[in-house]
Amino acid sequence: MSKPTTSIELIAPGCTAEEVACSGSLNGWSTTTGVVRLRRKSPGVYTAKAPWTGQSVEYKYHLGSWGTEELNEWGNRRTNRHYAGEGKVYDVVPGFLCDNRNYDEAFLPRIEPLPYNLPMPADFATRRIAALLPYDYDRCQREYPVIYLQDGQNLFDEFAPFGNWELDKRMAWLAERGWGDFIVVAIDHAAEKRILEYAPSHKTRIAKGQIEAYGAFLVDHLKPLIDRTYRTRPERQSTAIGGSSLGGLASLLVTMAYPQVFAKAMLLSPSIWVDPHLPSAWPDHTYGDSTVFLYGGMQESKGSLATFSALYRDLLAVHHPKRRLRVHAQFDPLGLHNETAWGAIFPQAITTLFR
Repeated sequence: MSKPTTSIELIAPGCTAEEVACSGSLNGWSTTTGVVRLRRKSPGVYTAKAPWTGQSVEYKYHLGSWGTEELNEWGNRRTNRHYAGEGKVYDVVPGFLCDNRNYDEAFLPRIEPLPYNLPMPADFATRRIAALLPYDYDRCQREYPVIYLQDGQNLFDEFAPFGNWELDKRMAWLAERGWGDFIVVAIDHAAEKRILEYAPSHKTRIAKGQIEAYGAFLVDHLKPLIDRTYRTRPERQSTAIGGSSLGGLASLLVTMAYPQVFAKAMLLSPSIWVDPHLPSAWPDHTYGDSTVFLYGGMQESKGSLATFSALYRDLLAVHHPKRRLRVHAQFDPLGLHNETAWGAIFPQAITTLFR
C-alpha cells in the first residue's frame, strides 16, 4: 500500500467516539481490514491521512460496522462519497446509525387507530384510519398542525407487501431534533377500489374516478372529527394533505378542490400522467398562499425526467395574485418509485411544509 498522502478532516457534531472509521472501494468496503482511522482532534473534529492521492475512491464513514454508518442531514443512509484523486478532503457527517437505527425509541409517536363505529359514510365506515400523535402529546397542552396522508397501509405497517415509509421512525427522528410538532392522520386506501377512489371525477387515461366523494369525506367528515378529538390547529395554514403515486394525485386534486381547507400539499411521485393538464385547473381564490412540496425520482420510469419537469413547470405557472402558489421541488437522480424513497424524503417534505 502506498504512503498515506491525502489529508482528511471530518466534522461530526455530537459524535463522542475517539475515532471514526472510513471504508471504501480501496479496501473492498471492509470495516476491519485496510480501514482509514480518523482520530479525534477536538470535540466533533477528526483527522487522518489516507493512501488515496492519484486514485478515484468511493468511501463512507462509520463507527466500526455498517450498523453504525453515516447518515445524511435527513437521517437517511448516505450515498457513497467520491474522492477524485487530488486535494485535501473536508467532510461533514450529521450523524451515525446506532445498531442499525437512526432513531431513539423514546421519541416514537403514539399510533391511535380511530374506532370503527364512528358515524361515517357507508363507503368509509370500516376503513382503518389512524392518528400518529407526537411522543409527548399527553405531557403537554400544545396544539398541532395536521397532515392527512393517503395509502395508510404503506406508511408504518412492518409487513406491508411493498414495504413502508417507516413513518413512525421518521417521526421519532424528527421529534428528537425538536421538529416533530405535528399530527399525522393515516387513511387506508380502498383496496381493489383504490384507483377509482383516487382518480379524477372526469374521464382520464385510466378511468372516471370518485375523487369528489373522497374529498368530501375528508373535508365534511374526517377533518371535523379529528379537530374535535385531538388538539389540532384547524386553520388552513396548519392543514396539509399528502401522498405518493396515485395518493399524490389524489392529494393534488383535493388541494385544488378545497383551497379553503388545505394550504399545503405533499406530492411524492404523483401519478400526473393520468391527466397531465390538471394544474391548469387550479382555481382562483382569496384564502391566502398555498404551498406544494413536489418530489420525483429520475429512475421511476423512462419518462420520469420529462414528466416531473413538466409538472414542476405547470405548478410554477399556477402562481399569480389570485392563486398564490409556493412550490418546493426535490428531484432525486437515483430515486425509484417505491415506499423506501418516499419515506426517505418525508422528513425534508414535512419540515418544508410545517417549519
